[in-house]
Amino acid sequence: METVNRIFFEGNPYPKGHTIKKFVWSGRLDPSQGIYFDFHLETENYYAEDNSTDVSDPESDWTSKGVWSNYHKCTLSSTNWDNGGVLIATENTLLDFDSLTSTVLTADKLPEGVNILPDDWSDDELAFHIYLLGHDTCAEHEINFADRNTDGSFNIQWNGRIALTYGGDYEFNHSFKTLVNNVKFSGIYLPSDITTVEAVEAFKKFVKNPDHFELEDLNPKSFKREYKLVLKD
Repeated sequence: METVNRIFFEGNPYPKGHTIKKFVWSGRLDPSQGIYFDFHLETENYYAEDNSTDVSDPESDWTSKGVWSNYHKCTLSSTNWDNGGVLIATENTLLDFDSLTSTVLTADKLPEGVNILPDDWSDDELAFHIYLLGHDTCAEHEINFADRNTDGSFNIQWNGRIALTYGGDYEFNHSFKTLVNNVKFSGIYLPSDITTVEAVEAFKKFVKNPDHFELEDLNPKSFKREYKLVLKD
């Protein structure tokens, strides 16, 4: 079975992993800070390819097919619940898509020797949230733009760690890894509380080649004004 476009949770009862049903890579402009990259991942049902039951008493919830099937599927996202994401560009570090290959983004790195969220960290401020075996917690993210393909898409590796906080376990004792191929950037969303002209001018401060982008109206037939900047073909 292919290992791409799948997510693996080390030590769970599905060693072949789970199919990724949806993967969205987008950007978001914050005029006061810069540009954030957002990622949204959804899986098929955990049991979609293996609907068997536990053959013996599992050692823990993590190793129990019955527990996994009770929660159906995973959502790992910086956009689904709160605005999180990873700050990729500032006025001092400009976004350059031509230099993304082999770039590794990190988020919510735990201090050395620490395996739980430090007291001064807020769960609401984490870059990503996860629904796995309930609403759990994820950290230690490494997102690697491993390769760029001839059509401009990227192959993205994403690793991180998980604490089963929904079940009362606050230690990051579990890990995930995924490789998603041929991911195209869906664009940079502009804020709605300033004018489009102001947003585009702010955008130019954070990007090396702003002329590589063009404005897209997300609601051309509506009075609701929503825009994003997309890479030109």
